[in-house]
Formats: sequence, structure tokens, C-alpha cells
Amino acid sequence: MNNPHGVIPFESSLGQFLCGYYHQDWQLDDRTWDAVVLRFKRQNPPELVRETAGDLERLLAQEFDESRLDTVLFKELRLDWDPRPGLSLHAWLSGILQLLRSGAHAA
Repeated sequence: MNNPHGVIPFESSLGQFLCGYYHQDWQLDDRTWDAVVLRFKRQNPPELVRETAGDLERLLAQEFDESRLDTVLFKELRLDWDPRPGLSLHAWLSGILQLLRSGAHAA
């Protein structure tokens, strides 16, 4: 995921998921951040879900601190929604990865 445009390329499956599903009005579609992940899994082929999870796993493996994650998500990727103060960025991303990797699906 290293490139001159940032750690998470907007065009990557992870970039598309984060920006496409956590847009400024995402709460009109889903009540909670984890419901967003389940909707993504329900609406997309398993290959895309696995690819997105792999991208996220590689991001988390870099062990960035909260300040670096803030830069990556909000300055480089320009994500609209911030899970803080309820969750740290690391906890939120780890929770997303857990749901992507689990067999859980929304009805």
C-alpha cells in the first residue's frame, strides 16, 4: 500500500470502502459503524470483502500510533467520519477487520 499519494490509495478496496461507506451522511443508511461493515459484506462479493480485509490488515500491521492514523485517514484519505471520542482509530479499524474476517452477516 505504499505509494506517493498516501498510505491508503483512494482507489484501493479499503479506500473505496472507508470513503464510500463512511461518508458524512452514513448514519442515514445505518445506525452504527459495525452495521456499515455488515452492509458492505452483504452488498459485495466475498473476493472484495477479503481484499478489503487484507488491505486493512496490512495497514494495521504497520503499527501506526493514533497521530499517524489520524494523518492517514483524515489528511491523506480525507475520510469524512471520525469514530472518536467513542473509539480510538486503532480500535475502530481493528473492529472493522474483525467483522470483515468473521462469518457475521446482516440480514
